[in-house]
Amino acid sequence: MPGFHTGAGEIRSSGIVVGRQAGVAAADVAHSADWRNRLPLEFDHEVYVNHAGNKDIARLGETAARLHYKNHGMAEGRICSEVQGRKQFIGLVPAALPILEIGPFFSPAFRRPEANVSYLDCLSAKAMKERAAKLKGAAIENIPEIDYVWSGQRYAELIGRKFMAIYSSHNIEHQPCLLTHLHDIESVLEKEGAVFFAVPDKRYCFDHFFPETNLADIVEAWAEGKNRHRLKDILEHRFFAAHNEPARHWRGDHGTNRGLLQLDDRQNVSFMAELERLRSSTEYTDVHAWKFTPATFKTLFDDLFSLRLTRLRIARLYQTVKNSNEFYAVLVFGRK
Repeated sequence: MPGFHTGAGEIRSSGIVVGRQAGVAAADVAHSADWRNRLPLEFDHEVYVNHAGNKDIARLGETAARLHYKNHGMAEGRICSEVQGRKQFIGLVPAALPILEIGPFFSPAFRRPEANVSYLDCLSAKAMKERAAKLKGAAIENIPEIDYVWSGQRYAELIGRKFMAIYSSHNIEHQPCLLTHLHDIESVLEKEGAVFFAVPDKRYCFDHFFPETNLADIVEAWAEGKNRHRLKDILEHRFFAAHNEPARHWRGDHGTNRGLLQLDDRQNVSFMAELERLRSSTEYTDVHAWKFTPATFKTLFDDLFSLRLTRLRIARLYQTVKNSNEFYAVLVFGRK
């Protein structure tokens, strides 16, 4: 079933629930119309110049610090915000809010009863446990009961209610049609709510050698009503993916770009066998359909909003930090 990552090899949620955000009790934030305005800055001068890893720029004023980050710090993965990783990002969501977590698998970000969370996935808890049992290191005991088991229907039809916060970690890139997924999310998001995406940065994962997604890719999938991945994406992943070690990618060690090499006889046979299997198979094959960097994610979502293809706009975009393979985005309803 399309749309949810339920395999090994990617960083998943930490399972940490933070009940306070910016020093405000979650119960208070849940009843405050401006809770989204309390999100940390994307670039915080005080954090940037005072972080232990940034001692060489400790004396820079705000304007100079911003320029330094733009020209050097961003590419170096320097910390410039209170959101320094997954733990802090999860902590932005007040646990008292009605939360929908998409695709929790064996490491949900939010847990009951500490959080007011409901879960949506394409597998039931029983099916997840059967799949997790085949994966090395999977914490089967952490798999939650799934409130909404998705089988291809629209979210509004399946769920029948709305949420103040929707959290999704490493799922957006698996959607065969990104716009359909966004429209489904819109349909179950409260007017004053927010969507929290943890997104893999293609530069620091196995997508490294693949081209970045462009607007035409997204619109084409929507116009054609895609509910399966393109053959191209599946073959790329099977045969030409890079390694999935973020720290190595940050050091510039990306491994061999197999897509630029001529296949040997054994690989030719394997490639053609896989091609034939995929052409004749009716089973869903899960891969990354969309490859983002923070910059391309911002450009694409700005364009989609400007074209009125989505009602969601970016409220915050937190950059990838050194030795990580993900960035974080908060989206809210916007006006056009």
